Amino acid sequence: MATAADVQHLREWISKQPHLPHDADDAFLERFLLGCKGRLSRCKEVLDMYYTVRATVPEFFRNRDPTSPEIRDIAKAAFLVTLPRLTPAGHHVTMQGLLDADPRRFSALAYMRRLFMRMDAFLATEVCAGTAVVVDLAGATFGHAAGFAPSLLRRFLVCAQDAWPSRIREFHIINGPPLADKILELAKHYVKEKTISKIHVHKSVETLYAFIPREILPFEYGGKCGHVKDLNDAAQQQLEQSKEWFAEEEKKLSYLPMRVNDCAVDLDSYFGLNGSFRTLAID
Repeated sequence: MATAADVQHLREWISKQPHLPHDADDAFLERFLLGCKGRLSRCKEVLDMYYTVRATVPEFFRNRDPTSPEIRDIAKAAFLVTLPRLTPAGHHVTMQGLLDADPRRFSALAYMRRLFMRMDAFLATEVCAGTAVVVDLAGATFGHAAGFAPSLLRRFLVCAQDAWPSRIREFHIINGPPLADKILELAKHYVKEKTISKIHVHKSVETLYAFIPREILPFEYGGKCGHVKDLNDAAQQQLEQSKEWFAEEEKKLSYLPMRVNDCAVDLDSYFGLNGSFRTLAID
């Protein structure tokens, strides 16, 4: 748990970082601390990266209008929902998958942008002790996979793993193609080892029930919490109602020329000197 002293310590540290926004409220900082298990050093690193990627990865964090054709189209092609009920352990469950199997209607970049918008909106309002992620690959083809270029995937995973106070407890893949194991081998080039250990591949949804109670899942997965499309439509409506909030949040980013020597993050380990991501070498 985050203590008042921890929040105050974090606020004092932020006040000495001229490159960071200084207007975060206590509730936001508390959620960051919770997501970082109360570790102040880790929280500083993640908070620094949270604002830094907004300045260095504009393809994910600029022009985030939830009413734009790009976002509305990807919301029709793929679902991304947080289920209304928690697991017995008190963890949130997010589910992702295709609504339209036509790869011509799927944009990997738009999908990632909408995912980060949902993550931002969730972080702004919810206290989360952990998340179980379920990815349904039904209908996925090489046409969909082609959009996830290595350089784009690298930027996405750096943002998701190092710039958010998320605590992924479990990561489940259902309805995976026969090549799912080979895909996981490729993922090891990008994903942290501790995350790889949390990944479970299921040949059918029935084996998922051993981890996530059936009754809290959507109807399409044998549960009782509603239809996936209805949940996704509600999530999109929430995003669209937050249009002005996203416009204001877009202004909150790291001002890189003002970085000081005692910053929490060594940018050279993530970025080149010009502020762009290093090129990833794949064996």
